[in-house]
Amino acid sequence: MKCPAQVYRHSQRPYQGSPEDLEYPAMDTRKVGQHGTIKWTGNLLFITSSLAGWSVGLKPLADGRQEVWFGRLFWGWLDPQTESFQRADIRPLETAQQ
Repeated sequence: MKCPAQVYRHSQRPYQGSPEDLEYPAMDTRKVGQHGTIKWTGNLLFITSSLAGWSVGLKPLADGRQEVWFGRLFWGWLDPQTESFQRADIRPLETAQQ
């Protein structure tokens, strides 16, 4: 039954702040627009509005699709046949098999 001030300890890791943007040295990058879209093969594809203003990395696969990454987080695929984005959380088994 202690109050928070009695148990609080300063963090050993000081807060560095958020980066301005993320870099993807081994991937193509696209900036997510204010409405959550990226431009890919001449088309605007909706990815997510939660990443507006951030960059995502595109990693090509052998079958023609592109993996979409946000930092270390796998976000989904861009499919050239349907010209659409497929979220990874909807297809978890496919992610585990790759």
